[in-house]
Amino acid sequence: MSFIDWNDNFSVNVPLFDEEHKKLVQMTNTLYDAIKQGKGKDAISPLLKDLTLYVSTHFTHEECAMQKCNYPDLAAHKKAHAEFIKKVSDYMRLHLNGTLTANQLLNALRDWLIQHICNIDKDYAPFLKKDQTLFF
Repeated sequence: MSFIDWNDNFSVNVPLFDEEHKKLVQMTNTLYDAIKQGKGKDAISPLLKDLTLYVSTHFTHEECAMQKCNYPDLAAHKKAHAEFIKKVSDYMRLHLNGTLTANQLLNALRDWLIQHICNIDKDYAPFLKKDQTLFF
């Protein structure tokens, strides 16, 4: 059983972004699997490195698409992305200091994914759904 099961509630109806979101869910589930195997501590550093690179790419894709579609809340969305990038950096600092547990990171990622995808990203879906040929 996965920690987070992808379902239609996560879908923003933009195939590329749904696939990228699934990758973020999979990364979180990989940490969960490591925790279940007693290897959570060892999984933190690689996950944070991968997450740092992946969200940068994913956020760039979303922001470019939103800009091309004249999404009215682009500035707020960019701010939310920047805040998450800072959080990931903070998690890395805490990890390097030995004060971040795998369970803390797991729960933080779950909460962010659910909040961000299901609430914030859903807001751009109608704008991007109109003409996806503009940005792909």
